[in-house]
Amino acid sequence: MSVSSPAPLAAGYLLRNFRQVAQWVNHLYADLLTTAEQDCFAQFHRMPNPAQSLYLRLVTRTRPVVPVASLHYDEIPDTDAALRALLDSGFAVLNPPLEPSTLLALQTRSDLQTWFGNAGKTAEKKSALTESIQAQFTAEQIHNMITTQQPLVMALQRDWFELVLLLFFGNGRQDLSEFVITELGHVRYENYRVDRSTRYFSCRGDIETLQAYLLAREQLEDPDVLQDSQLLQDLFAQLPHHRQQPELQRRFDKLAVTIARQLERLDALDAALHIYRATELHPSGERQARILAKQDQLDEALSLCHQLQHSPHPEAQEFAEQFSAQLLRKRRQPVIKPAAPDIITNEMLLPPQDMAVEYLAAAALTRDESPCYYVENTLFCGLFGLLFWDIIFAPVPGAFFHPFQHSPKHLRSEYFYADRADAIEQRLHDMEHTGWQSRLWDIWSSRQGIANPFVVWEVLTADLLERALAAIPVAHLQCIFRQLAKHPGLYSNGFPDLIHFVDDGYQLIEVKAPNDRLQPNQRRWFRRFADAGIPARLLNIRWQETNDD
Repeated sequence: MSVSSPAPLAAGYLLRNFRQVAQWVNHLYADLLTTAEQDCFAQFHRMPNPAQSLYLRLVTRTRPVVPVASLHYDEIPDTDAALRALLDSGFAVLNPPLEPSTLLALQTRSDLQTWFGNAGKTAEKKSALTESIQAQFTAEQIHNMITTQQPLVMALQRDWFELVLLLFFGNGRQDLSEFVITELGHVRYENYRVDRSTRYFSCRGDIETLQAYLLAREQLEDPDVLQDSQLLQDLFAQLPHHRQQPELQRRFDKLAVTIARQLERLDALDAALHIYRATELHPSGERQARILAKQDQLDEALSLCHQLQHSPHPEAQEFAEQFSAQLLRKRRQPVIKPAAPDIITNEMLLPPQDMAVEYLAAAALTRDESPCYYVENTLFCGLFGLLFWDIIFAPVPGAFFHPFQHSPKHLRSEYFYADRADAIEQRLHDMEHTGWQSRLWDIWSSRQGIANPFVVWEVLTADLLERALAAIPVAHLQCIFRQLAKHPGLYSNGFPDLIHFVDDGYQLIEVKAPNDRLQPNQRRWFRRFADAGIPARLLNIRWQETNDD
C-alpha cells in the first residue's frame, strides 16, 4: 500500500498559526500583560494582512537583519506596500545602526570586495578582508556603503513576539513550526481543557521568573561564564526562588545542579557544596556526598548516605548503598550488603543470526497455544496510558499551556503523582470491581491515533490487549501501575523485553545477549516483581558454535 505525501502548506499558514497563538495568549493572559504589550497586540492586528505576514517572515528568520531585495513570498503580492506599512507601524526599521563587524559579517566576500574597492583585495579569507575594511573606513562609511548597495530591514518588537511564544508554549524551545507538524497531520492531540483557572502562569511574577531562568540557561552556554567560578556563583545568586510553582521550582533546581556541577569541575568545591545544599533534586545528594568524601569529611558523607537511603528517588538510594559501602571499606569497617532479590535465570542456545536477540528469543518460545510477544516498555505503559487516560489529561493547574501537548508539563517527575494522587488511587481501587476493562477498551477504540506519552498505538493490538487482560491478575497490574504513576520519568522504562502467555497465565522475560548485563532500571523492576510475586525471569542467550568448512 502506497502512502501519499502530505499536501504542501497553503500560503499564509504562518500568519494563520500566529493569530491562533496570539488569540490563545490574549484569552488566557490579557490580565498579566503590560500596557505596552497590549498595545503591540492592537497595533499588530491593525496592520494589513500582508504587513502582518511580512513581520512574521522577518521575525522568524535566523538572521536579525535581512536584505530588502530578498523578501519574496507568495502570500505577499506587494512587498513594498507591506514593508511601508510595517515601518509605519513601528514593527520594523530600515537600515538599523549595527556594529561594523555585524554588518560586514552579513555580506559575501565578493560583494565586500566590489563595494570597498581595493580594501583587502589580496585577502584570501573573509575575516582578513573585514579587518582591512574596518581599518580603512569609519563605522559610518561602512554603514552607508552597505545600506546604499543593499538596503536592510530588521524586525522590531522582538521581546513582545518572544513573550507571546513563551506564554503559549511555556518554554524557550518550541516555536511556530509546532503548528506545521500538526497541520501536516503528523500528530493528533487530546482535547484537554485549559482556561484561566488551570493556566500555568498565575501572576506576572511567574512570567518574569521563567524569563530569568531561560536567560540563565543561555548564560550557561557561554564559555566565558562556564570557566569563571565567580561568574557562576553570581549567576546562582541572581536566580529568583519560586517555591509556590512546582515546575518553576524544578527549573530552579535544575539550574542550581548545573551550576554546582560546573563549579565542581573548576574545583570550587565549597561553592558547589553550598549550591547543592539549596536543592533536593537528584543528583544533589550524590554530589554532596562525593565532595564531602573528597574533602575527607567521611563522617558527614556517611551520614548523608544514610539519609539518601530513605530518599524517594531510587537512583539516590542505589548510590547511597554503593557509596556508603566504599566509605566503610575505606575506614576498614564492616559492610553489610542488603539482600538482592533472587532472579530466576535460564539460558537459551540459538544459532547466530542477523536479528535482534529479543525477536529470536520470542520466535523460539512461541507456540500456537502460548505466543510470546516482544513488548519491552510498551505493554504496561500502554495499558496504564489507556486506563488512566482522563487522569493524565486532567485539567490540573499548570499542567498544560496550549492545545498541542502530548503530555502534561510535569509528567516525568514526582509531581505527576502528587497532583493526581486521589484520582490515581481511586482508579486503582476501581480495578477491584467489574467495569474497569470496559473503560480501557472504550479508550482504545475512541482515542486511536491520538498522542499519549504512554501509548504506542502500533504495538497495542486487540489481540495483545485481550491476552494481557485475560492473563495478568489485577493485583499485578495494580502494583505495576502504582509504581509507574509514582514517577513516570523513572519507571516508564526498564520493563522486561518479552511477555510469554502460558497455561492461562503469563511470564515476563528479560533477554540478554552474550556479555550483556541488567541495567539499574531493570533491576528496580525485578525487585518490585519479587516483592509482588510477579512472574519474571532473566534469559541469557548463548550462540551455537558453527563449523566453517
